[in-house]
Amino acid sequence: MRLTRIIAAGLLVLPAFTPAHAAPAVDVALSSAMVSERIDGTLLSGETRTYRFVVTNPGQITFSVAGENLHCGTDLSKASQRGVLTTWRRFPASFTDNARAGETYTMSFFQSREAWINKTGCTFSFSISP
Repeated sequence: MRLTRIIAAGLLVLPAFTPAHAAPAVDVALSSAMVSERIDGTLLSGETRTYRFVVTNPGQITFSVAGENLHCGTDLSKASQRGVLTTWRRFPASFTDNARAGETYTMSFFQSREAWINKTGCTFSFSISP
């Protein structure tokens, strides 16, 4: 009985200690020339932000990323490949890939551990070009 009360009390307190949850992915529309305008953002308090891109025309596509080296990190993946294509911890950085029509890419931005501990924001920007 006592163990049940301890477990129940722990379950009530648990939500206060869970990390911040990521917001749903933001869909970014690419023009017919596969060019997106520059997108800027800032993360605070353990946030992550995810952007999803669907390629309309096949060909090479380049992701260019800028951010604060001590405060930010970025992962890039694509739906047709298991795992992460690349992870950036040093900026500026870029990655070029051969994209197929209909290919979906996902880019996630997150605070570094140091930034999260010190409650420092992560300011970033990125663009996509053919």
